[in-house]
Amino acid sequence: MKCSGRSSLLENISSNQGIRAEAPCGHAYRLSDSIVFCGGEIPECAKAYVDGRKEEISGLKEDLSSLRKKLTTGFEKKSVEIKIGKTMEKVLPALKGFPYEPRDCRPLFDPIDYIAFIGLTKGAVGEIDFIDVKTGNARLKDVQKEIKAAVEDGDVRLERCGDG
Repeated sequence: MKCSGRSSLLENISSNQGIRAEAPCGHAYRLSDSIVFCGGEIPECAKAYVDGRKEEISGLKEDLSSLRKKLTTGFEKKSVEIKIGKTMEKVLPALKGFPYEPRDCRPLFDPIDYIAFIGLTKGAVGEIDFIDVKTGNARLKDVQKEIKAAVEDGDVRLERCGDG
């Protein structure tokens, strides 16, 4: 609805002391205490408020854009780190400096990367180690922490199934 100046309806609303409204915050007020206008120019007394909100929205848009860029970069970096980590855990036993005899290691990859049967290639297993490969700032997942605690508490056994 286009308005040229105040219509008689707006004039009635503005002058009637009995018409009340409720703001989104729950505050009730008389419409006659408000600046009521329709279309066209924003009244001078409201321009400063509108301009302030426009600046605030502009700043929020910039913040959102910056945050999106940071998140995208962060996710891309994390994705690359995860892919490198997954590759490294598969080839680690073949690399120089790996502290275990590669032929003593058996891959699981989930939830623990390897089980090392120390001495297997020499014919006498003297120890069994659970190995999980971590790169960068990676930490043990919750299930890996539970496995670590079970091993440390001695809650590990060998079960035999079948007829033999």
